[in-house]
Amino acid sequence: MRIFDLIPEDIFIQDIGNPEHDEYIKSGNCYEHYYDLAKKYKPRSILEIGTRYGYSLCSMVAGSIDTVEYVEGWDDNSYNSKSTEFARINLTYILGYTNEYSFKCINSHDVKTLDRQFDLVHVDGDHGYFGKLQDLDLIKHRCKVVIIDDYEYILEVHSATNDFLVRNKDIIKDWYVIKSLRGTFVIEFK
Repeated sequence: MRIFDLIPEDIFIQDIGNPEHDEYIKSGNCYEHYYDLAKKYKPRSILEIGTRYGYSLCSMVAGSIDTVEYVEGWDDNSYNSKSTEFARINLTYILGYTNEYSFKCINSHDVKTLDRQFDLVHVDGDHGYFGKLQDLDLIKHRCKVVIIDDYEYILEVHSATNDFLVRNKDIIKDWYVIKSLRGTFVIEFK
């Protein structure tokens, strides 16, 4: 199964010409996992930190289209000044999405606490050690499941995730790694 079997190819156009874009899209081993995880967990609410153009978020919403009621995406627009705008367009275009959603141009490190609970959170913003830990600490008491991208690809993400597990083992129910394009780490909280 390829992501284009699930979601129209038209939404994945903002990064055409970027070699990383083709690697993600053509691997069959990236966005498909976000879709599958959402199918598995059936979230009613999703938060994505580091939304960029919304490719992962659209994949998760498509996987939970029968259950999701609220979606929130955060990006500081440092990659592209219109990232959150493209994400909003992609989510609306691809899914004809009518449920409640919010896209915020925000740096997650400026957020002190989440004002709501989420069923599923994708932490894909800051890939530095301290930034990843800060994002995980922000969401740890406010979600049921967290997905962490690039676990087997970026050493800082790997180290921060492992340290987070050790420091928070009392609130973690289970965790596992999906052998995806760059390694996807999933934590289920108690």
